[in-house]
Amino acid sequence: MRRAQVIEVLRGALLPLAWVNAAWLGGSDAFGRADELSDVDLQVDVDDGHVAATFGAVEAALAAASPIVARLVMPMPTWHGHAQRFYRLRDTAEFTAVDVVVFQRSDPRRYYNQTERHGRPLVLFDRAGVVRPAPLDQAELRATLAREVAGIRERLPFTLPLVAKEVRRGDALAALGLWHRHVLAPLVTLYRVRHTPARHDFGTRYTRHDLPAEVQETLAELAFVTGLDDIAAKLPTAERLPGELLDELG
Repeated sequence: MRRAQVIEVLRGALLPLAWVNAAWLGGSDAFGRADELSDVDLQVDVDDGHVAATFGAVEAALAAASPIVARLVMPMPTWHGHAQRFYRLRDTAEFTAVDVVVFQRSDPRRYYNQTERHGRPLVLFDRAGVVRPAPLDQAELRATLAREVAGIRERLPFTLPLVAKEVRRGDALAALGLWHRHVLAPLVTLYRVRHTPARHDFGTRYTRHDLPAEVQETLAELAFVTGLDDIAAKLPTAERLPGELLDELG
C-alpha cells in the first residue's frame, strides 16, 4: 500500500462517524515535505467519550486494508495529555508508521499544533470548524528560552569536564555517551534558540530544515567521532562554541 492509500483508508473510516468532528494530518504533511518514507501523523477531534470507538474504527479499517503487524498504545497520561497509538502495517513501506492522536472535544489542550512549531495542518475534513492552529505564546516562549539558556550556562562548567575526565581514563563508551549528552545536545539547543526558537526543544530532528548549512556541518563534525583521540581533538571546539553562543544570546 502506498502512503496516500493509507490516508484515504483513514479518511474513509472516520468521515461517516457522527462523533468525529475533524481529522487532519500533521508531521511532514503539515510542512509539505511528505514522501513515501514519511509517517502518517493523523490527529482526530471527537466528541467526549468516543476515544475508544474512534480507535476501534481506525484499527478495523487499517486491518481490512492490510494486516496490522505491530501496535503501540501509549500509556496515559501521554506528554501531551491525549490518547495516542501507533501502527505498522504489513503492506506499507517498512519506514511508514501510522501515528494517531485523538482529542476529546471539551479538552482545552486539544490543539497543540502551533504553526511555528508544527506547520499548517493538512485537513482531511472539518465539519465543525475546529482545526484552528493555536497561536504561539511569545511571552511564554521567551521565558522558556531564558530558562533553557540559563540552565545550560549553569551546567556547562560541571558537565564539560566529565567528557575530558573519561577521555583521560580511556573509557571510550563513557566518553561517547557524555559527549552526546553534555556536549552535542546543549549545543544543538543553543543553535536552535539562535535560529529556530519556536522549535528549540526538537533536538537533532529536522535540523536539515531548521538550521543553516554551516551549522549543520559543524554539528555533524562534532557528532561523528571515531574514538577517544577524536573526542580529545574536538574538545577545544566543543568548549569554545557554547561560550560564543551564550555570549551572543545574552
